[in-house]
Amino acid sequence: MKKFEKFAEDVDKSAMLKAKQKAAVAKFKSTSTTPSPKRDERKVHSGDIETQNMIDKKRAVAKAAARKAEIRAEIQREKQDK
Repeated sequence: MKKFEKFAEDVDKSAMLKAKQKAAVAKFKSTSTTPSPKRDERKVHSGDIETQNMIDKKRAVAKAAARKAEIRAEIQREKQDK
């Protein structure tokens, strides 16, 4: 019987929490009905793009080198097992 009472309390708590969440969402939706003024979208500087491309390339090269070293180590282990 105690387990059922505990279960009933938990159900009540979760129902209360869901009701609070729904109320918060409804409040947020009702206040955000007025469209906010859009900001001018900033153009991304080409230097920023190039810098990010260089960083991505360096990460890819490092990842490939690590994988290559891992494969070589695995091959060495296989050779030693034979």
